[in-house]
Amino acid sequence: MRKVWKFAAVMLGLLGAASGIGLSVVGNTAYATPSLQTAMIARYPSLRDTPLQNCVTCHMPVKADFLNSYGLALRDAQMKFEEIEQLDSDNDSVSNIDEINNESFPGSHATSPEYYIFHVNFSEKDKKLGEVHFNHEMHVIKESFLSQGRCKDCHGKNLFPKEFNDNVSTRELSHQICWRCHETSGSKLAPTDCTGCHTGIKEILDDVKKLLN
Repeated sequence: MRKVWKFAAVMLGLLGAASGIGLSVVGNTAYATPSLQTAMIARYPSLRDTPLQNCVTCHMPVKADFLNSYGLALRDAQMKFEEIEQLDSDNDSVSNIDEINNESFPGSHATSPEYYIFHVNFSEKDKKLGEVHFNHEMHVIKESFLSQGRCKDCHGKNLFPKEFNDNVSTRELSHQICWRCHETSGSKLAPTDCTGCHTGIKEILDDVKKLLN
């Protein structure tokens, strides 16, 4: 994240004054230190050594003040985890406590910090049919990808938002931006047809195309 140095400086400056759970309150603002992870594990022991024992649980995707929606709710609750357990901070129709019990992120629709699964309405019976798996990290750092860390290639006005929200369709953007980039790359590994991105639809491709028309 940009301006990480500023956030790190704030945290380091508060380490000495922070309470047992790593909390320092200034006015209505609560600052978390790395020891907050200890408090979270104390509240939810099953999260030890899981992906949720990580700073990204509260910090990605950033909504405000370097925090995501779960982190903001936790701050407003003065770090009382139990007070926000029944909330659905990321609006994915699953409560925070259910996400925590399932070891999924309560503040993000992402399966992992930079791995996103886009669901489509190809089938009422099989919700996974046609879903698209997208590795954001690979698109950022792998040299063979055209973007090579240039955020502006994919994000900005009339481009993808900088937040993964599975409730919002990105079909039109994906069909324009992704296909164009894949074709331009010339890579045999870059998918340029429906079956290359959408899982499990090879046998029903004709039916899928009818749905899209």
